[in-house]
Amino acid sequence: MQQLMQAMRQRVAAQEQSDFIRYLRDETIEPYRRLSSWFSCAAPFVFGFKDLNTFVFNYPEEQAQTDRFKRMINNHCLEDANHWPMYLQSLQALELDGKQKFSDTLTFLWGPQTQQQRYAAYRFAQLADRLQAPLQRYCLIETIELFASHLFGIVAQISSAYSAAGAAGAAGAAGAAGAPSPDYLSPIHAQKEPGILVNQQGGSLQQELMQTVLDDASRAAVMPALQEVCELIERRWQEFYDVSAR
Repeated sequence: MQQLMQAMRQRVAAQEQSDFIRYLRDETIEPYRRLSSWFSCAAPFVFGFKDLNTFVFNYPEEQAQTDRFKRMINNHCLEDANHWPMYLQSLQALELDGKQKFSDTLTFLWGPQTQQQRYAAYRFAQLADRLQAPLQRYCLIETIELFASHLFGIVAQISSAYSAAGAAGAAGAAGAAGAPSPDYLSPIHAQKEPGILVNQQGGSLQQELMQTVLDDASRAAVMPALQEVCELIERRWQEFYDVSAR
């Protein structure tokens, strides 16, 4: 298990060379733009991820009561299913919560500029259904968490710079001191994305899980799924960059 997750960490580290991460780290671009230019496009995945944690990644409660690893995953899902209010708050904080026709909203959410966000959520559901064993599903969720931790660690730094500058350059409020911090992009959210499963009673169970040796059949099932997870997230991030670069 440790070797498998180390390979995933290396894949995450390689994202430093991706267009999107390089864009986020480009300090010649004002913080507001680096936070806001792609943020609306994340909506389908943010709410898809809410549903994945509510209906897909978790196990029936009767199973979790008798399996500590399933219970660990369920506890994590309870936390991750409830990050979406921070997203809504951040849309307002970044002044992206404008009024438009409902039909225009639907066209945007299911339009070509959010295609990779939607597709990733759908495929994650299919992969989770394939990986029924808790050790296998843990690998799936942990890989997603590693990518999330990396991204939110970066945007939290940008958010802090944005807030420190008094939100200068915000649409319609240039230089407005005291503008609200976008919680989803701030250290508040980053602290909830440590790159491991959260909402646990101590870390001993997760440490035990990491010491587990996957058998050949499990590795054969997990490795292609994790490679696809990486590719799906990379395509999501490329879509963010493509939208930002327009």
